[in-house]
Amino acid sequence: ITARSENAYEITLTDLNGNVLDIYTVDPKTGTGTDSSNAEVNLPQTGNNAMTNWLLCVGAALFMAFGFGAVKASGVLKRKEDE
Repeated sequence: ITARSENAYEITLTDLNGNVLDIYTVDPKTGTGTDSSNAEVNLPQTGNNAMTNWLLCVGAALFMAFGFGAVKASGVLKRKEDE
């Protein structure tokens, strides 16, 4: 993989002997691009690559933890023993 620019990476596919089979030029954000014959390619993106989504998940977990702590501290979850 070679970075040709910020918006284009070149992926060279070779066989076991090092012979070039094909060269893809791909946008790293979308996974779309062209092969050596200018045919359109769409490479699948696997996994969750965005740091923003990870931070949102951590933030949501913190909100849940603080909410549980607030409910626990308020005494709502205590058993009513004197009734």
